[in-house]
Formats: sequence, structure tokens, C-alpha cells
Amino acid sequence: MYGERAPVDDANLRAAFLNISLDTNRSDLLRAVFEGVALNTRWLAGAVDRFLGAPVTSMAVTGGGALSDSWCQIFADVLGIEIRRDAQPLAVNARGAGWIGAVGVGMLSFADIPALMRTDRVFTPTPAHRATYDELFAVYRDLHRRLAPVYRRLHR
Repeated sequence: MYGERAPVDDANLRAAFLNISLDTNRSDLLRAVFEGVALNTRWLAGAVDRFLGAPVTSMAVTGGGALSDSWCQIFADVLGIEIRRDAQPLAVNARGAGWIGAVGVGMLSFADIPALMRTDRVFTPTPAHRATYDELFAVYRDLHRRLAPVYRRLHR
């Protein structure tokens, strides 16, 4: 809502709802927000894959958004990878800090931590949805290219 930092750094960019009609409802708009975040994550994932030298094949989701089965499935479909939801997605920061503290005082080693992690559910991509999102991703990137100059003009 206040610009973009990754994968492009452009403080002028803003969110937009496109292609809405009188038939568009609140649920459609909420799904569009979920899809927009997932599409931007897909764009960013390309840079992450290049940095790592290999594609990411699985991702853990945490936080409040992870409580939504719909959003987790959208991420799996848009990214085309397995999405693992933490068993307690709202507590990961506190748990992680506790584990780091336990390593610091010698109660655990970093090698012990993966065995302590718990997954609530795994979301896998739906092939038919993936094809749709491949097409929408191309449109998403094209819209960025076309709208970025418009946003710059609006924010003079």
C-alpha cells in the first residue's frame, strides 16, 4: 500500500483492484488481495532461486495469514510448491527466540531445532489452478510494467 521494496524498489507503487464489475463482491476482493500477495511472492521467489542457485521446492508459512486454508492453498497454487503450515503459526517468533536462547545457554544445538518443528498441514499445488496462475502471473508482470509510470505521474 506504501510502495514496493522487493523485487523492485519503487516507493510510488500502490495496490489496485482491476477488472472489477457490479458482480464483484467482498469475497472476490479479499481473494484478489490474497492472490496479489502470492503473485508478488512468486516474482520475488525468482530472485531467491537465483541467489540460492536452485529452486525453492517447499516453504513454511507462519503468522496470521497462515491461519487461512484458502491463502495457504493460493500460495501453493501460485508458487507451484508445497506449502507447510506451522502447527502454531502465531507463536513462531516466540518459539524461535526461545530456541535461540536455548542454543545460547547450551541446552540445544542448532542441529536439534528441525526435529522440534511441527507442521499442521501441507498444501500442494492443484495443477489446473497452477495453469491459471501461470497466465495471471504474466498479466501481473505486464500490469506492473504498464502501471509503474502511471504511479510515478500520480505521485509527483
